[in-house]
Amino acid sequence: WFQERSKRIQSSNFGRICTATDRTNFQRLAESLIKPSDIRTAPILHGRKYEDAAIRKYEDISQNKVTRCGIFVCEEFPFLAASPDGFINDSTVIEVKFPYVAK
Repeated sequence: WFQERSKRIQSSNFGRICTATDRTNFQRLAESLIKPSDIRTAPILHGRKYEDAAIRKYEDISQNKVTRCGIFVCEEFPFLAASPDGFINDSTVIEVKFPYVAK
């Protein structure tokens, strides 16, 4: 999974790329895309810790079953990919976000 992700531009980086301007340090942006680091900030660790519980809570409230999944590679542009936290049906994915600052 990590190896396949490293070969592609992830959906989580689309915004950084699309909003780049002439003031953007493109060298740093490219390096961050090619060699992503294992981020271990408090909000990221919080999200990793509680993601499963959040999905279970969503399933209980919504009565939807979430199927965990891996990476989805775009067929038309195979250098693009996304790794949602799960999918609910053929047209619905779930991405858990934690408002850590609201904790």
